[in-house]
Amino acid sequence: MHHQDLTTGVNAGLAWYYLLAAMLNAAAACYVAYMEMVSEGASRAGLGARSRRLPDWLMITFFGLNGLASVVVLFRGMFGEMGFTLAYGLAAIANVIVAIAAGADAAHFAEVMDHGHGVGADDHKPTLDDHIPAVGLGGPVNRTLWTLIWGMISVMFQAMGVSYILGGGFTMPSLFRDAIDYVSGPTTFFTGATLAFVALYAYRKYVANALVAWCLMNATLLFFGLSLTDFDFRDIVVKPDNVPIIGLIVLVAFFTWIGLRRAVINDSRMAKGLPNLEELEPEKTLTWPDLVYTELIAMVGQTIFLTIWAIVLQAPLEQPASSTVAPNPSKAPWYFLGLQEMLVYFDPWMAGVVLPSMIVVGLMAVPYIDTNKAGNGYYTISQRKFAWLTFQYGYLVLWVVLIILGTFLRGPNWNFFGPYEYWDVHKLIPLNNVNLSDIFWVQLLGTSRPTNFLLRELPGILIVLGYFTVLPALLYRYCFRKYTAEAGFIRFSVLAMLLLFMASLPIKMVLRWTINLKYLVYIPEFFFNI
Repeated sequence: MHHQDLTTGVNAGLAWYYLLAAMLNAAAACYVAYMEMVSEGASRAGLGARSRRLPDWLMITFFGLNGLASVVVLFRGMFGEMGFTLAYGLAAIANVIVAIAAGADAAHFAEVMDHGHGVGADDHKPTLDDHIPAVGLGGPVNRTLWTLIWGMISVMFQAMGVSYILGGGFTMPSLFRDAIDYVSGPTTFFTGATLAFVALYAYRKYVANALVAWCLMNATLLFFGLSLTDFDFRDIVVKPDNVPIIGLIVLVAFFTWIGLRRAVINDSRMAKGLPNLEELEPEKTLTWPDLVYTELIAMVGQTIFLTIWAIVLQAPLEQPASSTVAPNPSKAPWYFLGLQEMLVYFDPWMAGVVLPSMIVVGLMAVPYIDTNKAGNGYYTISQRKFAWLTFQYGYLVLWVVLIILGTFLRGPNWNFFGPYEYWDVHKLIPLNNVNLSDIFWVQLLGTSRPTNFLLRELPGILIVLGYFTVLPALLYRYCFRKYTAEAGFIRFSVLAMLLLFMASLPIKMVLRWTINLKYLVYIPEFFFNI
């Protein structure tokens, strides 16, 4: 089914989207050009005064033009059909002025410093005009270069926004859309998420760098903006009940990066014998009045935000519930979509009872089975590699990724759809799911399955028993011998069971994708399936 990708309303929305993207990069250019760039843990002792200053005229111009744009929007009736366009033009001019002024001033600062007043001079002493990086995150950056880069990106985004407001605009090339849809699938999606997690850990020192993170953010903004030009992608993403999931993704990415950055800095500092960041700020904050006031302000701000949200974004109310008509797809609330995705690979009693129970029990048991006291009160990865990898993989890949998959990529009949694919209720995917007993008796031995359910399911029973008996012994011998000596056999047994249950999900997913395996043990006589 073909729909028009770009309409007047879509163009307007994309124009404001790129306006905000341009504003972010203009702000980044200003920060690099004018602000202090003394990173976490770096000392300001002995540094000369800062001479870079954000010009007053630039602030007055930016806020004045945006304030005037806000006035035009509020009284748009006086300006007719050109009200929004005029307001947009004023805000766009403000972004461009900031980006260009920041780049010009950064170049001027560099020229002055190269003529004997700073970097490049023989008698140069470090000042607050210099970029002082955090320990472990590389050396100083060329502030002029990066100011110009963020300024150019800001102007580029703003030019794209202007093209949309004027009725033109860019679209995601159909070649890219078709290619992404072609390679999309639960296998590639989950595998890609796992590889991205491995890369996050392996190259954490690069990802923790603010410049790299900002580049990734800009690439994501561009990709998401171009994707919004596709009707089918937009139809799913901008649904009122899906918009909060976009916010969840943004918040998870941001706070994961913050924790990763502080951990990388701490690990580098401790490797050099320096105190970690948390030890540099040992002062405690009083609950009253400091914490309570902060929480009160946060509560008021959040209330205002939710009120505006409720006004702008309509509630996703559907038809009254009916026992004869079910929506297709019928989805659980977003926070249960991870469990609903597990139902694809496990029997309901396993996905709905056992695995959630193990998650709750595991979270309660962690403080009692964790004997490593390193990392208490500060961020670290090097001292807590196993704990960090286990928790982050379980949370990011086995939970957040499954929520994203269930929200945006699971369509009618719980089929998997590519991000730019139309959700066709008539889509049929021929799959012949088989049980392990079928593979063993029919395909391998070429005989019929035994009528006795114990004999019939004996291969699966032996594999499951071996998984929960042989693997713990191997884990003890090759991985957790030292931990068992310190914590005891009972704690090790609990830890091993939790790890095996956690690993059962990706294992079962791989088996379903590769050989269409439905159940290892299939005993419908007693409603027992694994």
